[in-house]
Amino acid sequence: MRAFTVASSPQSLPPARLRPHAGDLVLAADGGANRCLAWGWPVDAVGGDMDSGDAAVRCQLEAQGTPFVV
Repeated sequence: MRAFTVASSPQSLPPARLRPHAGDLVLAADGGANRCLAWGWPVDAVGGDMDSGDAAVRCQLEAQGTPFVV
C-alpha cells in the first residue's frame, strides 16, 4: 500500500506516471480534494480548515461518505 497526500494549488498537475491503485490511501489537504476530483483520483479523507475547498466538491465527497477532519 502507498499513501498519497494531495495539497491545494491551482497550478497542480497530477504526477506523471503516478496514480493511486486499489488499496492505496489518498488524503486531501483542504482544497487538495478539488485536485483529486479533477484528476479522477479517489479521496479517502480530507483534512484542513476548509478555506480553499470547493463547496460542491465537499458536498459530493460527503455524499460518498468521505470523512472530513476540520
